[in-house]
Amino acid sequence: MCIRDRFYALQGAEKSYASFALTSHNPGGHSSQPRPDNAIYELADALKAVQGYAFPVMWNDWTLGSFTATAPVTPGELGQAMAKFAANPGDAEAAAVLAKNPAMVGRTRTTCVATMLTGGHADNALPQSATATVNCRIFPGTSVTEVRDSLQKVVGDKIEVKVTAVEEQRLRAAAEHAGVSVQRLMVTRALSPAPTLLVGREEKVQAWKRAVDMRNLVAGIGVNLNQIARHANSEHELPQEFAAAVAGVDRALERVSAAFNDVFNDRQSRAGE
Repeated sequence: MCIRDRFYALQGAEKSYASFALTSHNPGGHSSQPRPDNAIYELADALKAVQGYAFPVMWNDWTLGSFTATAPVTPGELGQAMAKFAANPGDAEAAAVLAKNPAMVGRTRTTCVATMLTGGHADNALPQSATATVNCRIFPGTSVTEVRDSLQKVVGDKIEVKVTAVEEQRLRAAAEHAGVSVQRLMVTRALSPAPTLLVGREEKVQAWKRAVDMRNLVAGIGVNLNQIARHANSEHELPQEFAAAVAGVDRALERVSAAFNDVFNDRQSRAGE
């Protein structure tokens, strides 16, 4: 019988994301009188520059620990690259192998990719503007502003780079919900090892109360288990109330699990708004 190697993953951080609008502007004109400059051509050149740009290699303890654990059960060149990168994150060849794998490239750097295009306004008119949406998945510890500035350097001064209207609305809503400025929200998210969802004062108070309740409940479980252990050690038998105590512990753990699930699901639903 063949037993396959297995591993279980625990997520300790998650990349944030932002969508940027890259726009080329032009005076335009009639198609019968073409200009040497063209909004669509300039945008195309900018997108080719984005395609050819690779953000710097990055890593944290989670990255290295993950590759160390998964390398032995990952066959071939990819597994070898994981092991080499975990041992030496400065190994450019290992990083290049990881970058070629779509499932791995985002583990070691910020990534940006073009996802939508709009441009021009008539078949017989030179385009006055052309816009591409570029979606970026941002490595923890990197701010949206840093990514925007990097894209601006890549595409040059002829192209306007800014967060999309949808993205700006989402950031403003999140900042208003948290009671902070958009700038403060972006700084907080950039400094957090995982995406940070700021909450208002009342939500913080309620979360604290729930945390205290759970702490007291878990402490009570510990006391009950300790009493059972003492009785078993001294009498060399389990107490008559053992079954009832175990059932009580199970119910308490279900409450703890349900409470954490409620908090997690609430945060996830609000993060997606």
